[in-house]
Amino acid sequence: MSLFEPVFAALTEHADPTIRRRWVEERALTVFSLHDPANPMREVDLFAAPPIDFDELWRRSVTMRVGGIQVHVASLDDLSAMKRLAGRPQDIADIAALDESRRGTEGAGGD
Repeated sequence: MSLFEPVFAALTEHADPTIRRRWVEERALTVFSLHDPANPMREVDLFAAPPIDFDELWRRSVTMRVGGIQVHVASLDDLSAMKRLAGRPQDIADIAALDESRRGTEGAGGD
């Protein structure tokens, strides 16, 4: 079995709305994470049910280069909102760090 097979299996299951609905109803699952065991900083959280309309997220997204590839990422406001909805201890800590980061950048600019 290749290293990627479990990831592909998880993503395939995540794409099935019936399976996601069952996860929400039977497991009270809100979010699950995929991570790279070789680099714990490489992690992505997937919502079982979309907390914010995709078209709205896309419209407010920002683009950045990741590993040489241009990608869309959620705006800081949307990221904070999704973390608030997930409500896990790490998400709460992340919200505090995002808020602190924003406060630091608001004053930047030589005022």
